[in-house]
Amino acid sequence: MNTAATLNNMSSVNWIATIPGLEELVLKLTKFQLPEVNAGATALGNRTDLILQAGGDHIQFDNLSVEFLVDENLRNYIRLYKWMRSNTQRAIDVNTSIFVHFTGNDKRFQGVEVEFYEAFPITLSALDLDTDGNETDMHCNATFAYTAFDFVGQTDRDKPWSTETIK
Repeated sequence: MNTAATLNNMSSVNWIATIPGLEELVLKLTKFQLPEVNAGATALGNRTDLILQAGGDHIQFDNLSVEFLVDENLRNYIRLYKWMRSNTQRAIDVNTSIFVHFTGNDKRFQGVEVEFYEAFPITLSALDLDTDGNETDMHCNATFAYTAFDFVGQTDRDKPWSTETIK
């Protein structure tokens, strides 16, 4: 039996989100948190003063919230905005998977990615446009609803992006 443990730490500073089917939308994330997962507990019948519990019968997921860099042509912001508008004008929402890829400082895939199933945007933050003379990157926050997430893996050659596209 192989009991070797990995002692290297996961980098917590580089993530790329891809949304296939939406013009291969790519978001360079600056903040990302795996949402809270809650299975709850079910109270069981008791015959004593003790209250017995068992694991819940379903899992609840918090929304996915991310902060991303807005590209120089506002393409990623506009695409998310149009996706939201499209969903409000239909009887059925347009849902798709969102993949969050963990990358190292060299922007290479670290072996972990998270797939958020049947996701759609529910919030897109305001963009702060000012002319104070300081050139800074523009950031935006987006919140997505989804049904569930899971950990999946691929190799670098299977990625819809390359290290050249995320520099």
